[in-house]
Amino acid sequence: LSRRQIVNDVSLLTIAQGWPTPTYEWYKEVYINDTLQEVKVEPLNDSRLTVSGGQLIIHRPDQTKDKGTYFCTARNNFGKIRSKSISLAFGFIGEFILRRSNEIGNENWGKAIKCDAPHHYPDVRYY
Repeated sequence: LSRRQIVNDVSLLTIAQGWPTPTYEWYKEVYINDTLQEVKVEPLNDSRLTVSGGQLIIHRPDQTKDKGTYFCTARNNFGKIRSKSISLAFGFIGEFILRRSNEIGNENWGKAIKCDAPHHYPDVRYY
């Protein structure tokens, strides 16, 4: 079993301090008629969503529905503050190709072994 089969959720967390204790609301930025709109995330309208404190949990995330930009607001009697926007994207890595051509090397000589990387997203960065 893969970890995704056991725990399949995405969690976004923001923390705010205040007195009285702030309440949190999450929003998703979407384009409607070429205009950027802020749509409130409503857990009552989608059973996959949970908002608990400053945490947004997306159970069984769906790339087509859930990818995008999110932000949170924290509010109490004295004001409101908005978090920075975060982008939720889904990555993947394909299977490695297990067949390789025969490699022959000579003693005391260097040898490079070629490996075709699988299809993947996002790009891999080597440091």
